[in-house]
Amino acid sequence: MTLHQKNDSNTSSSIPIYRLLIILGAFIAFLIALELLSFVFESLGEEYVQGLLQATHNPFVAFFIGLLAAAILQSSSTITSIMVAIIAGNTLMSFTEAIPIIMGANIGTTLTSTLVSLGYIDKPNLFRRGVTVASIHGFFNIFTAFALLPLEYSTQLLSRLSHWTAKIFLKIDFLEKSFSDNLMISQFILEWIDTTNVFHIFLIGAVAFILLFLSLKIISEQSKTWLSISENGFFNFTLFANRQRSFLFGFLLTSLIQSSSITSSIIVPLYANGRVKLTKCFFYIMGLNIGTTLTAFIAAFSVGSPFALTLAIAHILFNLIGVALFLIPFVFKLGMWYGKKIGILVDRNRSFIFLYLITLFFLIPFLLILSSQT
Repeated sequence: MTLHQKNDSNTSSSIPIYRLLIILGAFIAFLIALELLSFVFESLGEEYVQGLLQATHNPFVAFFIGLLAAAILQSSSTITSIMVAIIAGNTLMSFTEAIPIIMGANIGTTLTSTLVSLGYIDKPNLFRRGVTVASIHGFFNIFTAFALLPLEYSTQLLSRLSHWTAKIFLKIDFLEKSFSDNLMISQFILEWIDTTNVFHIFLIGAVAFILLFLSLKIISEQSKTWLSISENGFFNFTLFANRQRSFLFGFLLTSLIQSSSITSSIIVPLYANGRVKLTKCFFYIMGLNIGTTLTAFIAAFSVGSPFALTLAIAHILFNLIGVALFLIPFVFKLGMWYGKKIGILVDRNRSFIFLYLITLFFLIPFLLILSSQT
C-alpha cells in the first residue's frame, strides 16, 4: 500500500469534528421544529385543524394521504414527526386516525430506492436487478400495511397493543420532562411572535415544517457522507456475512442516519452489481424498517406527550409485526417472487416501471383523496 493510499484510508476512517457539530445542530433544530409544530396545532384549535384533517376520518383515505405525502417529500420520518406533533395534545386528531397515515408513509418512502434503480435504465441486466431489490422494499411495507390496516379498522389491534405497551413506559416516568423543555429555545422564539395572530401562527408552522424537513435532511446527508460507504468485499464478507448481520446492519445504519430512503437506496447498487445476495438484501431491508422507527420515538420524547409516545410505539409495532410476518417462509418467498416478477416485467418493457411508479405512488392516492372530498 502506498503512502497516498494510507492517507486516504486514514481520512475516510476519521470522524471530522465539523460533521459532528453539524449533525448536533441539526438535531437541536429538529427538536425545536417539533416544539413549534406542537404549539401551532394547539394554537389553531379544532376549528381550523379539523377542516384540514377532515379526510383522515376515513382510515383508507388517511392511509393514502400518508403514502402520497411521503412519496412527495421522500421522507417518512418527516411525516411521522409531524403526526407526533399533531396528536401531542390529543385534541386535534385521534390516535386511531393517525395510525393509517403512518402506515401509508412507510410505503411512500420506498419510492426513493425505485428511483435510484432508474440510474441503471440503460443497462438492462443491472436495471432488472436494481428494480427487483427496490420492489422487495416496497412489497414489505405494502404487504404489512394491507395485512394490518383491515385488522386495525375492525379490531383496533395495533391501537390496543400500543396503549398497553405505552403504559409500561409511563409507569417509570419516561415523559416526566421533554427534551425541548430543557432546551428552552422554542419558548424564546415564541416570545418574539404575536401568538394571537392567526397569520403569525401559520408563519411559525411553515418555518417549523421547513426546519423539520431540512434538519432531517442534513442529518441524513451528513451521516451518509461521514460513513463514506464504498462497494467492495467488506460488505459481502463482513456486514452482509449472513442474514442476522444483514438485519443488524440495516437496523443500526438507519438508526444512525435517520432516513430509510437513503439506507434503502444503498442496497440498490450493491445488489445490482452482484455485491450482495438477494436474501441478505431482504433481511437488511427488514432491519432498516425497524431502524427508521427511532425518529418518531425521539420526537415523542421531545414533545413529552403520552399520546405521542403511543403513536411512536404503534410505528415500532407495525414494523415489528411486519418482520414477524416475513419470517414465515411462505411470506418471505412471496416477497422474493414479487420483486423478481417486477424485475422481469421491467426487463421485458422498461416503460412498465414508470407506469408502476405513477400508479402506485401518485395516481391511486390522489384519486382516493380527491373522491373523499366530493
